[in-house]
Amino acid sequence: PIEDIAQKFVSVTKDQVSLRADAEAVLDTLRPLERELQTLEGVWYIQRILPYRTERHQIEGVVVTFTDATRLERAYEQAREAESYLHLVTDNLPDCMSYVGPDERYRYVNETFARWFGRDVEAILGRLVREVVGDEIYQRSRSYIVEVLRSREVLFENYCQTPQGEMRWMLEHLVPQHRSDGTGDGYFGLATDITTLKSVQAAVRTSEERLDAIF
Repeated sequence: PIEDIAQKFVSVTKDQVSLRADAEAVLDTLRPLERELQTLEGVWYIQRILPYRTERHQIEGVVVTFTDATRLERAYEQAREAESYLHLVTDNLPDCMSYVGPDERYRYVNETFARWFGRDVEAILGRLVREVVGDEIYQRSRSYIVEVLRSREVLFENYCQTPQGEMRWMLEHLVPQHRSDGTGDGYFGLATDITTLKSVQAAVRTSEERLDAIF
């Protein structure tokens, strides 16, 4: 019986599988059905149910196939773990990281970026660069954004005010990104706080000017 086979599987949500109900749904809609299943021993399969058509195009039941997907599921799990690890690393970097689409909307920002602008990551994703950074910073950065969207890598210094009211200097590196067909797909941004470096440079210049005045 068909249900004897179903008893060997559980769904992704750990519910008992009803192969008969799935088959009846396919016969009712004449649409193929696909789902991931796991055996009680932990082996993953992809179940596919398709209407069975005769040479006269009459429906006379269904065709059920089970494809071993254990390796694929393990690859998915490894990819999920790698993504989680990547987020752990990027969210703890001192630099602001972002990915902006060709429409100038944020697709990704790390936690450092979000904290810098006093917002949650979810509140930034999908919003325009101008909306997030403000008109003043955007206008100073606009020409560089235009350049990177033309597939030209740019490096420039900028300054902004933190939510705490502190002025900070940033070194911004924008790198164009491309789709597999070569067309532009926005840019990756990395901003590093160089306020301390700028202070040191200013102190060196002051010292040199004093020496010049003496000698």
